[in-house]
Amino acid sequence: MAKKNKKVSDYNSNSNSNYSVVPMPVPVSMDSLAVYTDGDIRARAELMETEMARAIKHGMDAYPWQVELAYLQREYDIRRARIAAHDRYVRTNPEYTMTPAHEDQLPN
Repeated sequence: MAKKNKKVSDYNSNSNSNYSVVPMPVPVSMDSLAVYTDGDIRARAELMETEMARAIKHGMDAYPWQVELAYLQREYDIRRARIAAHDRYVRTNPEYTMTPAHEDQLPN
């Protein structure tokens, strides 16, 4: 008799509830992502990509990892856009550029 190849075809599969080939990603809220450093976001994205590749290799649906990667990419894009907007604003409004004469106006 031929040996059956047991594949996890769906992340909701209950074929063996005590064993998981690749752990499901733990969703991170947008509020939590907001306080992550850029390095934390990059590290989590790398982890999600690695785990997603493993999940695909084992026949699992990549959708949960794709969702997490989309949220990470969105947060990264928001930060890049905010930095670019701030830089444009400072360049076009030189009166807001910090100079040594303004340092005494900084809060303690």
